[in-house]
Amino acid sequence: MAGYNEKRLLHDLLDSYNILERPVVNESDPLQLSFGLTLMQIIDVFRTFELQALILITTET
Repeated sequence: MAGYNEKRLLHDLLDSYNILERPVVNESDPLQLSFGLTLMQIIDVFRTFELQALILITTET
């Protein structure tokens, strides 16, 4: 559950966000994204369902 300050921050950051805008000069150009994942902790492994509970940190480059 998000607290008041988190909700306010998200509202301030995304209030004027337009999902139709793209950060490229020509909008027909492909948008290349790079990101990484860092495994911080394996919390649990559920072998019967072949699931894992993980803590990950994303990094954008």
